[in-house]
Amino acid sequence: MKQLNAERSVPLRLASEYINIADKYARDNHLGMYRIIPTWGASEAFLPEDADLLIENAQTGRTIARHNLKVIDTLFESTACLIGSANGVFNADKGARIKSITETLRAAVEDI
Repeated sequence: MKQLNAERSVPLRLASEYINIADKYARDNHLGMYRIIPTWGASEAFLPEDADLLIENAQTGRTIARHNLKVIDTLFESTACLIGSANGVFNADKGARIKSITETLRAAVEDI
């Protein structure tokens, strides 16, 4: 991070879908002048032409590696959850559909 803190004549370009997180990260890490570029979708395509840094939610890191990028810092660890109303889970008809969705999601995650 020391290289990023150096004095620059142009603002550091920080791309992210998470504007508030990007702003807080830049301030907390004293990145000096910076400009946040809002992104949606395939944000890794912004580097290096349109942005200097990217704050991205990465699941496996394969896309990052495929684009020849490197993780500099991990901001958060997260867990994906399926959330529903207790009424739906205990309803026999909805409960069966929820169980089917859960099994499909688990199978997809295991394939990753």
